[in-house]
Amino acid sequence: AELVGKRHRVYLLAFSPDRELQQEWRAEEPASHLIGAHFIFRSKGPLRFMHLLHAMRAAKHKMELASFRPDIIHGSILHHSGELFQYFKQVFKVPIVCSEHWSGYLPERQAQMSAPDKLRLLLSRRTVQHLLPVTEQLGSALREIHGFKQDSTVWRNVVDDALFFPEADKAFDFIHLSTLDKNKRPKSIIEAFKAVLQKHPNAKMSLGGDGEIDSLITLRESLNIPKTSLDIHGALGYEEAAKRIRSARCLVQFSGYENLPCTIGEALTAGLRVVSSNVGGISEVVGEANGQLIEKDDVSALSRAMIKELEYPPTNVEFDLMRPKYLLDQIDEVYKSLNLPSAK
Repeated sequence: AELVGKRHRVYLLAFSPDRELQQEWRAEEPASHLIGAHFIFRSKGPLRFMHLLHAMRAAKHKMELASFRPDIIHGSILHHSGELFQYFKQVFKVPIVCSEHWSGYLPERQAQMSAPDKLRLLLSRRTVQHLLPVTEQLGSALREIHGFKQDSTVWRNVVDDALFFPEADKAFDFIHLSTLDKNKRPKSIIEAFKAVLQKHPNAKMSLGGDGEIDSLITLRESLNIPKTSLDIHGALGYEEAAKRIRSARCLVQFSGYENLPCTIGEALTAGLRVVSSNVGGISEVVGEANGQLIEKDDVSALSRAMIKELEYPPTNVEFDLMRPKYLLDQIDEVYKSLNLPSAK
């Protein structure tokens, strides 16, 4: 919303199951065209639909008070938003596009959805005019597995290029930032780095995120990896995380499944190379020019790829596919294709 708000008048609506997210939005940047926002709690229980209907009517009233009437509805997450799309399409009678990034639609996951989510997905299939999957692979899964027939345009996650840019000074050879959950496989990354150290004892790595780190620290100690070689840390603020990414040479990913992690776009925009398991849509942006792709379960291949990165110092490769201007130009073309009377 903030990206599109750089060029168009945007009113943000957020529906959440978390009461703590209810708040009034306040503009932080005067240049933004986000003219208002409304955060609404999606309740549970037998009266949840009535509560949601009341919330949607309240959101409509808020927009009317702001003298705002949309020319387009740009939603997010198909199986969470179907009844919202159905209501607002009837109210405003405008085209609906939807951004999608959920990896549960992919054939290797086929995540189970609840009955309400399945209904929302059906309503989305009936109401959304244009799909905006984050990768080509996700778009194919939506068409071939989930029955979507709409036109689609790959629209990737935006990277703040004011924070992610090439920097000469490097404190680390490798970096991994994630949720540190089982799918991200941080322990396998540590094991691969141990093999790297056996050949390059001066190599350094930063590994952290917002998951549990005690077991990772225990593994580091059991493998006799010095703290000075492997820095393990918890969650970082956004600017601090950006600074740490800029200070590394290579991002390492070893996920069992993905669509396209935000950290890959951030790392590539900052001039890093990427070593990653070949899953999801990662191969759509990572190739020989800017990194290496490996089999998702091959830890020895991961260590060999990391060693290769140390033996063949990379040259920074420009990467513009996830910069704000590129993505704004791209979404403008999508909006124009819908024959909107104006851009709001």
